[in-house]
Amino acid sequence: MSEVQEEKKTGFAQLVKPPEDVEVNKADETVKSAQQKVLDGLKDQMADTTLENIRNLAPRDEFTIAGEEYKRQKITPKNLRKLKAAERQYLQDIKQEFENPDDRQELDFKLLQLKAEIYLGMTQEQFDDTDIEDLQIVLQATELRTQGFRKRE
Repeated sequence: MSEVQEEKKTGFAQLVKPPEDVEVNKADETVKSAQQKVLDGLKDQMADTTLENIRNLAPRDEFTIAGEEYKRQKITPKNLRKLKAAERQYLQDIKQEFENPDDRQELDFKLLQLKAEIYLGMTQEQFDDTDIEDLQIVLQATELRTQGFRKRE
C-alpha cells in the first residue's frame, strides 16, 4: 500500500497529529517557558500596581468614583457580620453549575454591591451607574484597611 493510500485509510486524525520527535518537544518547552516568563512578569506588575493603589487609597476616607464623592463608612460589628455571612453564602453559591453565565455575574455584582453599600454608603442606583474598575480598587483598599492595613497615629 502506498503512503497516499495509507493516509486516506487512517483519516484526518493521522494528518493533523504532530510528529513525536525530540525537536518538537524542545520547541514546545521553549514556547511554554517564554509564555511563563511573560505571565510571571504580568503578575509581578499587577502585584506592584495593586500594592501602590492600596498604599494610596487605604488611608483615605474620601473617594471619587465616576464623578461621585463617597466617604468611607465606619464598619460596625453588625455590618461586618452581615458582610462575612454574605461572603460565605457567595462561596457556597458559586460552587454550583450555572446554565446561564449571567447568573454567575449577578452573584458577583450582588456581593460587590453589598460591599459598596457597607463601605461607602452607595445605593443600588449609584452602584448600577458607577465605574466598576474604580469601585473594585477602592473596595479592595477599604477592605484591607478594615483588616488592619493602616498606620495608627
